[in-house]
Amino acid sequence: MTNKYDSVKKLYKRQEELEQEYFSRKKDYDKTLEKIAEIDSDLNNIFYEVSDMTRQILGELEAQPESFSKVAQINERLNDQSKEVYQLQKQKLINGWEAYQKEYRKKQDLLEEEILKVRREK
Repeated sequence: MTNKYDSVKKLYKRQEELEQEYFSRKKDYDKTLEKIAEIDSDLNNIFYEVSDMTRQILGELEAQPESFSKVAQINERLNDQSKEVYQLQKQKLINGWEAYQKEYRKKQDLLEEEILKVRREK
C-alpha cells in the first residue's frame, strides 16, 4: 500500500513540475510576443519619423517631385520588409508554442494514464 501511495505521490509531483514548466514557458512566450510587437511598433514609428524628416529636407532643398516619390517608395519597401520579418518571427513563435502545447498535453495525458494505472493496481 505504501509503495502504491509513494508511486502516486511521485506521479503527482511530476505532474506539478510539468505544470510549473508550462506556466513558466507561457510567461516567456507572452513576454516574447509582446516584445516582438513592441519592436514592430517602434520600427513603424521610426519609418514615419525618417520619412517626415526626409520630406522636410527635400522640401528645404527644393528637390524635384520625383525625389519625393523615390524616397516614399524606398521607405515603403523598408516598411514592408520590416512587417514581413515581424510576421515571420511572430508566426515562428506561435508555431513553436503550439508544438510545445501539443507535447505538454501528451505528457499530461501519459501521466494521467500512469496515475490511473497505479491506482487500479491492487
